[in-house]
Amino acid sequence: MAGNDVERYRRADGVEPGPAEPVPIGPPTLTLSPDLLTVEALGFSSTVLDQLNERLLEHGGSLAAEDVHQGRQTLRVSGMTAVEAGLRLQAELPAFGEESSWDADLARTVASLRAVTVPVASALEDPSAVQSPFAGVRTAAAVRSPFAVRSPFAVRSPFAAWSYLDGRTALAVRSPFAVRSPFAGGVREAVDIGALAPPVDTLRPARAPVVAVVDGGIAAHDWFVGPDGPIVTDALKFGWEPAEELPGPRQGDVGGDGSLDDAAGHGTFVAGLVRQYAPSARLLSLQAMASDGWFPPGRSLSALTWLLERVRGAGQNPSWFVDVVCLAWGYVDEGPTEDPTTTALRKVLGDLGDHGVQVVCAAGNGSDRIPVFPAALSVLAVPDSLPAVPLVSVGATNPDGSLATFSNYGPWVQHYERGSALISAMPGSFGSPLTPQRLVGATDQPWAFDPDDMATGTARWGGTSFAAAITAGRLAQALAGDPDIAAVDLPHVRARVTAARETVLGRS
Repeated sequence: MAGNDVERYRRADGVEPGPAEPVPIGPPTLTLSPDLLTVEALGFSSTVLDQLNERLLEHGGSLAAEDVHQGRQTLRVSGMTAVEAGLRLQAELPAFGEESSWDADLARTVASLRAVTVPVASALEDPSAVQSPFAGVRTAAAVRSPFAVRSPFAVRSPFAAWSYLDGRTALAVRSPFAVRSPFAGGVREAVDIGALAPPVDTLRPARAPVVAVVDGGIAAHDWFVGPDGPIVTDALKFGWEPAEELPGPRQGDVGGDGSLDDAAGHGTFVAGLVRQYAPSARLLSLQAMASDGWFPPGRSLSALTWLLERVRGAGQNPSWFVDVVCLAWGYVDEGPTEDPTTTALRKVLGDLGDHGVQVVCAAGNGSDRIPVFPAALSVLAVPDSLPAVPLVSVGATNPDGSLATFSNYGPWVQHYERGSALISAMPGSFGSPLTPQRLVGATDQPWAFDPDDMATGTARWGGTSFAAAITAGRLAQALAGDPDIAAVDLPHVRARVTAARETVLGRS
């Protein structure tokens, strides 16, 4: 039932996701060692080893300590595979906020468990060269390994606008998907794709599906003009009134340091991908962050609440209906059941789902399985609290289908889509072509390539944000194929979304 204040995406006490399936990450020349694990040497002791063996004994496994290499203690596994041992141990880590008898050294050791990668058909060369197919869910006691790298810009909430350092200076919150971080998705750089353009709308549906992009705003671009005029509308023109103004999407250097900000062009790039995969759709832009990745207080929640009210009014005005909402951002929340921001977010997203709106969320670029919100809301909720149309969390793959090195993964990530080496639209205002006068001078000496000069209006980028955008586009185009798409009553909407989910996601 729509409008439930507390039941949507509700998590049962102590319910945690199960262990992720083993997903080796790395070149195909590497494989996982069948009998070696490593843990942080700090805190490891014979007492901890005894506690680990006590937990594995009932499953027929055991561990033996070997050498220490670069701060990592090597453990040899007997009676089962190394991956199975790691999965079993990390599955027992205490849940968020759960009272536990685990001491700090044991929790630290289990949280730091990592599989060892070795060359195919070869002996182990470097026990510190690790990748984790089963990195544990963060707990209050767990200490993260420095090998399981997260974006240094990851924050608890994009809605918490300020953090304080020693009670002195207010610091602007950064987006967890800020692209300057070497761990936050692929590198952004300008490209020239010539005359290539998004595909033409051949369906011409009776009502174009609407994809709402709550992001950094969408700049004007040739891609966003269709045969009937512009296909992007700013929600401000429809009456959305956010409390605080932001620089527009054509502003890419809000700090004034002469270089493009971390998230400059993010919303435009997302919109360009939706356009490529959903030529029949229209886009509704709600700018929730600035180009430096800053979210003003409550602006994202304001945008989603405004969308919900618009959807509720679609019975009287079908043009108000929104089919898909793309949230290409997220945050880590160590207490999602208590955090008021996450509570408010799961309510409004649950209500949108009950009205038949498909919400698509990025899983994050931390290279681990720590839940990112709102993407993790569906899988971490008890089944009877899910809305009629649950949101979809999206991780990223490489063009060959392998898991992208930056992508988060785990049982809370429901769908994977290509998210690296993508080309899409960028604001042309972020660069300028060479004039004839400048070209004369350029022939006298070589000019270095400037990856931030977006004069071509297109760029290459990567991240789970963009995997989410493609998924949102594919879902919207699947919806456009419904001959009854003009109908926005709940039975028609739910049947249409169910069919689109089966087509795109392989599940209803």
